[in-house]
Amino acid sequence: VCLFSGLLFLSLLKPVEMSDGLDDLADVMGDDFGFGYDDNVGDPNVKPKRPNPPTIVEDSLTFEAVSVTFPEQQQFLDVLKVQVVAVTPSTASKPFETFALNSSNREYTCTEDPKTCTTMNLEGLVSGTKYAARLVVKNPSGTASSGPSIVFLTPPRAPPAPEVSSVDLNKISFSFPVQGQQLNSLILQVVREDVGFGGDESIVIPFEVKKPQTATSQTVNGLVSGTEYRARLVAENDSGVAQGEVSKQALTLPKASNIVENISKKTSTRIGLTFTEHQQQLTELKLEYKGKKSKAAKTVAIANPRDATSVDVDGLASEETYTFKLIATNPSGTTVGNSIKLSTVEDMPDLDDMSGWISEVPKNSGKKTLGRRLSMRKQKRKRYFFVLDGKLLTWFNEPHGEELGYIHLGKVKEVTHDPPSCLFELHVKGQPGVLYSVESPNPNISADDLCQKWVEKLRDASSKKRSSVSTASSTTAPPMPNPIQSEPSVVESQPKQINEGEGGDHNDDDDDEEEFGF
Repeated sequence: VCLFSGLLFLSLLKPVEMSDGLDDLADVMGDDFGFGYDDNVGDPNVKPKRPNPPTIVEDSLTFEAVSVTFPEQQQFLDVLKVQVVAVTPSTASKPFETFALNSSNREYTCTEDPKTCTTMNLEGLVSGTKYAARLVVKNPSGTASSGPSIVFLTPPRAPPAPEVSSVDLNKISFSFPVQGQQLNSLILQVVREDVGFGGDESIVIPFEVKKPQTATSQTVNGLVSGTEYRARLVAENDSGVAQGEVSKQALTLPKASNIVENISKKTSTRIGLTFTEHQQQLTELKLEYKGKKSKAAKTVAIANPRDATSVDVDGLASEETYTFKLIATNPSGTTVGNSIKLSTVEDMPDLDDMSGWISEVPKNSGKKTLGRRLSMRKQKRKRYFFVLDGKLLTWFNEPHGEELGYIHLGKVKEVTHDPPSCLFELHVKGQPGVLYSVESPNPNISADDLCQKWVEKLRDASSKKRSSVSTASSTTAPPMPNPIQSEPSVVESQPKQINEGEGGDHNDDDDDEEEFGF
């Protein structure tokens, strides 16, 4: 028993026989043998160990490059590379399954000692693209790649300046190339030229572009006519924002203002028009007009087109209808405003606004019975065009027409007028009073106002001879003095006075023989 125990003890003390080859050592060290810690340890023909995946260096990601880092490999290697592949929805689960080098899939080889290299810069990436990256190591015995790869998205690049494709009164259309990037949004920003980008950002108008990755145009509405704008694109994804280049100036079309008549300027040969100031960029503003009987339209250039607010058209034909419209022009084009039709009044002498039509009112016009009113309607009024000039009251069959007669204001005996009214009664020595109705040919002077002027003029003439003019409440009038004898040459030069179809020579010195009927 003691001998057996001793032999067993000696057998346990026998040294283990060392392996003669690295292959036996590999059996002892396991499958990971070969990476070693020293070139003198391990066999370079043993497959390298799988490396850990790289990570992104903080703040290194740009739209075309990124820096990655990884630990020292500490194994025998010939080559260390980083491979990147563009990730698509169909390859997201296995991005490197069919890896092949192309414009999107790239490979970067470490130029340093592969065993100690820890950082690499990956350039030439495509902006706005999602990538997967892995580390690949190689020695004579084989290749190993990192297991789970990292995924990152490059920021978008600055879009090119949009180009102006068309302009209108209140909108501009811009065009641009396909972005070809993974974007969350694409915004077209528009700003007035006089403000510019970099000024008050609250004035910048943003317009979201639909389908940002494939869109090629965007129309901007709600702009001010005749105003210059600039635009730029802003691209955004999860990795960043990029502001694009600014476009050239884009000028909207001008808007011609609406025109309205200035009634105070209307005459037989003139029409006045007003409009709101344009306050736009204009190179020309003109008024186009055409008469109903005219063959061709005419234009009037308007000075200071940006601030002008009115224009008068002279040299028109009397009692003619014209069509007027404004035409505004700037470098982007021309627009036409609203059209209005206006008519000139009948031709009339311009004599201190003291000319007008007078109609003799029938004697029963003041009666209130229905029968007499109907009878009055059947009566044709005697209508004359009267001109009160100086001390002569002259009447014609029409403006600038045949002279029918006249009265020297010194012959006026009494004028009865109850303002405001366009009626007055005229009493001339030797004839009964006649009631007249005044019509103003000037749209700027009412019939009542013209009648009042006439009454004042007639009364003033008679009051110089004797203060005997009555008012509307007067029932009698003092006798008229002898007619004025100071202007025989004026009176004698006048044609015959027509009194209800009877003619006779006018003699200012013979009151008893003269009759003054209209």
